[in-house]
Formats: sequence, structure tokens, C-alpha cells
Amino acid sequence: KKKQPCATSTLNQDYYTEFQLVQIVQHTENTNIYRFKLKDNERLGHKPGQHLIIRQMHPNAQNTSLYRQYSILSLPTETGSFQLLIKLYPDGLMSRVIRNWSV
Repeated sequence: KKKQPCATSTLNQDYYTEFQLVQIVQHTENTNIYRFKLKDNERLGHKPGQHLIIRQMHPNAQNTSLYRQYSILSLPTETGSFQLLIKLYPDGLMSRVIRNWSV
């Protein structure tokens, strides 16, 4: 039998990693599922129940970032991509930024 190469992990506690958004699926009126690309044999490297911290530039304050934790929808064993479940709030600053995300 030919051995499959082990999947590598992407997450690193020491620095932020940029991911490419490849799909947005509306789940409810104010909640979307966002799929991000990983390399083919790469996994996110999270544990069940773990959240992912998203950092984005503040829409009104230069050189200021927003930080929010979001639920990881993907299984820890999934390779090639991962999904986040994100609820968007009418007056939320991060929600305003995320509404402008596109694939």
C-alpha cells in the first residue's frame, strides 16, 4: 500500500495567517458560512470546540485592528479548506467589515 503524506497544520499561536475566501453561503437571514482555502493536504490544525480569531482593519480608525472570535464549523481532520459560521449584527463593526468580503 502506498502511504498518504501526513496533513500539515496551518494554525500558529505566534502570528496571524492570511487565508483566501473561496465561498460564502447564506445559512440564515443574518448568518453565513465562509469557506477558506488551504493547500490540498493541509488542515487548519484546530481542536474540537476551538474558535478562530479574525483580525481586520477598523473601518473608521487608521492603523487600528478589530479582533473577533468565530466558531470553526469544519472537522479537525478536514483538509484543503475550512469553514467559519459567522452571525452578522446590524450595528456590529466587524459585521460591517465582513459584509464587504467577497470571493
